[in-house]
Amino acid sequence: MRASSAKQKPGNRILVNFFKVLIVSVLTLPWVAAGLTALALYNTTAQSNQEIREQQDRIELMATEREDMLEDLSSTGQELDALRQAKELLQQEIYELERNPSATATRSTGIMGAAGAEEKISPSNEQLEELARQVIMGNWGNGRIRVDGLENAGYNFRTIQQRVNEIIWEN
Repeated sequence: MRASSAKQKPGNRILVNFFKVLIVSVLTLPWVAAGLTALALYNTTAQSNQEIREQQDRIELMATEREDMLEDLSSTGQELDALRQAKELLQQEIYELERNPSATATRSTGIMGAAGAEEKISPSNEQLEELARQVIMGNWGNGRIRVDGLENAGYNFRTIQQRVNEIIWEN
């Protein structure tokens, strides 16, 4: 009987091998799928981390560029303020030259007399009133700018400031 049962076993063996492969496949495929999924997630995470690092580098670069631009803007603003002040002084000088052509020689030479003292223009009452009103309107600037502008134009600052104070305190 053994000999006859051995002849029938090859068919059974194929069936047994089939089920072995089926069982092994069913048990290992989820693990293979999980491993492939984990690998895909790892690659995606690595790419995302790289993109985040690149974005952070760009942000740092932009912040540095912004700081540089703000510094440039600040220095440009200071230069612009200085130019505005110079423009105001030049406008006042032009205005005075138009109103008082005789003062041209005084301003062009800058120094009068052997002693080296600057000659101060004594404005007439009309000129004094006009200069005081210009000072009040802010045409001559404020503080040291006003003092320098009036004195550079050849005027006595104290006389004009005294009239400004009289006008302001009378009102």
